[in-house]
Order: sequence, then C-alpha cells, then structure tokens
Amino acid sequence: MVREHQDEHESQWAAMGAIAAKIGCTAETLRRWVRQAEQDNGERAGVTSAERERIKALERGKPVKTTVSNPAAACPQDRVNRPFTAVRPNALWVSDFTDVSTAQGFVYVAFIIDGFARYIVGWKVSRSACTDFVLDALEQALCARQPFDRSGLIHHSDRGVQYVSIPVYRALGQGRH
Repeated sequence: MVREHQDEHESQWAAMGAIAAKIGCTAETLRRWVRQAEQDNGERAGVTSAERERIKALERGKPVKTTVSNPAAACPQDRVNRPFTAVRPNALWVSDFTDVSTAQGFVYVAFIIDGFARYIVGWKVSRSACTDFVLDALEQALCARQPFDRSGLIHHSDRGVQYVSIPVYRALGQGRH
C-alpha cells in the first residue's frame, strides 16, 4: 500500500504517515511493517520473519527433561515411599535438580534437602546436567552437615543417571542410597 501511494507524497515517510492515520496505527509501526516486508522479499538486508520465528522456536526449545533413566542400570530400593519426613537431622536427605530459565539461557540447579530440618543442605548450579554437578551438591551437604554415622543416612533421589552413578555411591560411602 505504501509503495502504491508513495509517488503521491513528497517522501516515503510522508506516505507512511498519511496511510497510518487511515488504518489506525502509528507511522513508526507502519514503517516497521514495510521494512520487515522488504526483508522478507529480499529487498533489504536483515532477518526475515521466517528466520525470526525459527530463532524463537530454537530459543524456546523443547521442554527440558531432567530425569533420564537408564533401565539397564541397577537402581536402589525406594526406602522412603514418599513420606519425606525424618525423626532426626541427617536421617533423610532428598535430592533432585531442575532447570531454570535465565536471561542467558537455561541452567540446572541441584539441591539436597534434609527431611528433618526441611532445609537445603547442599546445592549447585551448572550449565550442564552431568553427574559432577549433583556430586558437588552432595559433597557440599556432606561437608556442611558432617553426618557422623553415614550408615544411618538415607539419600533419596529419582532414578536419573546422575544419582545412580558410581561417584555418587562412593561419596555416600556406607550410606544407604
């Protein structure tokens, strides 16, 4: 529409102002639409609408699945059966991690909660969901709480590959996982 009536006005901007008033938008909004149409048609350098949609889809991405189980891996018995309570400190630690969207992209946060105190006793943030970052959270909890009798400590987690790994078992020592 702007191209069709541009010759009737002293400049393209003047044509945009006149047309914008008739269609109920600002001249700046109409200018953006015209520039985007020029980019979409290859008449102007810049990101096309299709490319912009693809970038948005990539930024949103697919939902992040944090629990990845290995059906072949040996998994410990569920000793908690969902009542996440304990009669004393360091009797039950519940572990998990989740993804958090930030302005810089997704990060993962691993945390360990004492079932008695209902307090986070260890945590770690990482850009990748590898075993090391859940192990760091566990080591922080072990250092901070120093459970003297690890054989009385139950460490409960989901069946994600990070939590059933050999390094996590070693860190717990004699503890029941």
